[in-house]
Amino acid sequence: MSRIWRAELNDLDRLIAQLGREGFEVIGPRVEGQAISYGPIQRVADLPVGWTEEQSAGHYRLRRRNDQSVFGFTVGPQGWRRYLQLPKESLFSADRNHRGQWQVQETPTLAPKRALLGVRSCEWQAIKIQDRVFERPGSVDQPYQRRRESLFAIGVDCVTSAPTCFCTSLGGGPKVGEGVDLALTEVVNSHQHFFLIRAGTPQGEGLLTKLNLGVADAIQIKEGERRIEHTRTQVAGHWKVDVKRLREDLLANWNHRYWEELGNKCLACANCTLVCPTCFCSNTVEEVSLEGDRVERFRQWDSCFTADHGYLHGGQVRPDVKSRYRQWLTHKLATWQDQFGEVGCTGCGRCVVWCPVGIDLRQAVEALAQPEGEL
Repeated sequence: MSRIWRAELNDLDRLIAQLGREGFEVIGPRVEGQAISYGPIQRVADLPVGWTEEQSAGHYRLRRRNDQSVFGFTVGPQGWRRYLQLPKESLFSADRNHRGQWQVQETPTLAPKRALLGVRSCEWQAIKIQDRVFERPGSVDQPYQRRRESLFAIGVDCVTSAPTCFCTSLGGGPKVGEGVDLALTEVVNSHQHFFLIRAGTPQGEGLLTKLNLGVADAIQIKEGERRIEHTRTQVAGHWKVDVKRLREDLLANWNHRYWEELGNKCLACANCTLVCPTCFCSNTVEEVSLEGDRVERFRQWDSCFTADHGYLHGGQVRPDVKSRYRQWLTHKLATWQDQFGEVGCTGCGRCVVWCPVGIDLRQAVEALAQPEGEL
């Protein structure tokens, strides 16, 4: 077992400052636009201190906690993928000179050193899933890989949960998994407020050495573990699913009449795919100058809920909302396993919360697993 250190609130400020001195741009959670989103962080005061959320299907509200917890919330609408798979990225440009000749130039990849502060277990699992998508042997996405190599990840164990969390059903948990550079567990009550910190990589260990922290004692470690296990019990009570049967149930019920019900309710707004931390679909577009002497090609996020995404030469292969929702759900939970050897969902619950009509993926899976006569 690696050594576990204890840090006070001011030590978190020192950690952020040290990352800055080492050339990292620190990105973390902050209150923005009536939600908790991610952006540049320079001090603890920039974090959502004392804030949490109310979350349910189609509902999200911020509210104040009765303490000064720094990470006393779960997840907001944004995921970390926007810092690895950019929402819009220039690939190359072509300029026509005065002689009418075109010169093509590849756009350099932007890969700044970034430290992600506050990565939850479901979000870290999502990053590892996207690693398998974008760094597959023989088909490595170089812009993604360069940004990934410049990443320093600071995970946070969940000591609170929302009713929409279901990470434990998909093999995750409130405790951040292996591979993060540092992992924090926050302990706050009426008489104490501290963090347990453990290193997961040599780079993380090196950073901790510079902070000169004290070693946590057995009572403090036990208190942190108690809070994590309490959260695990809470999340496990929200939903339980047999992951091994997901693929079988969904593909066996391809013509289930519940797909029609989902298609009638879904707005095809693509919210679920935009907030999902593992979705990776993209499209390429060209932007031409008004003078016609410059063109630039971009790769940008796309969604399987858009009509163009299902268009092949000769026609639309998914002409209605029912077929698009079925494509999304069966790929995420079933055929993703054929492609990448695992389920493409981490149980963060964002698709449930940010669906404007309150479609709950968990309820959909349960309904599709039942014989039609039992609905």
